[in-house]
Amino acid sequence: MLLCESVTDVINRHLDELTPGEQSILANFRDTLPDRIKALWAAGIPSTLVHGDYHPGNWRGNSSHTIILDWGDCFIGHPLQDLPALLDRAGDDADELREHWIKEWQSHCPEADMEHALDLVTPLARARMAAVYQMFLDNIEPTERIYHEDDPLSCLCQVIESLASTA
Repeated sequence: MLLCESVTDVINRHLDELTPGEQSILANFRDTLPDRIKALWAAGIPSTLVHGDYHPGNWRGNSSHTIILDWGDCFIGHPLQDLPALLDRAGDDADELREHWIKEWQSHCPEADMEHALDLVTPLARARMAAVYQMFLDNIEPTERIYHEDDPLSCLCQVIESLASTA
């Protein structure tokens, strides 16, 4: 399922679990999703292999070698989609890591509007994770559902929070 379709589906399935104000924010996000994706690509950063679940628990290594693990959620897409999940788990290093990531991408894409791209990608990345968790829940055995039952809604609440922080 394509990103717009899967995100629209997960939003529609969980809208009634939110307050009217949250419903309005999320419905607006859903309705403007195609335009947001176009604007993200217009920011000037090319598609790459995206890990899809990039956080410190998915790599091992030392100061000279790092191996990235768990490529089960990888896809070809916008490379900044990995950044929000990484920053969520970076703790006190989040600001430094964000600046380093921006600097490295800016060196490869000097004309790119990195700040605008980051504003656009954060809610999109969180919405994509809501869709991933929903797909996971739709396809696992009932006894395993308890581990991720709340994850789609939690991710959708993060979409709302990220939209509020960039408004």
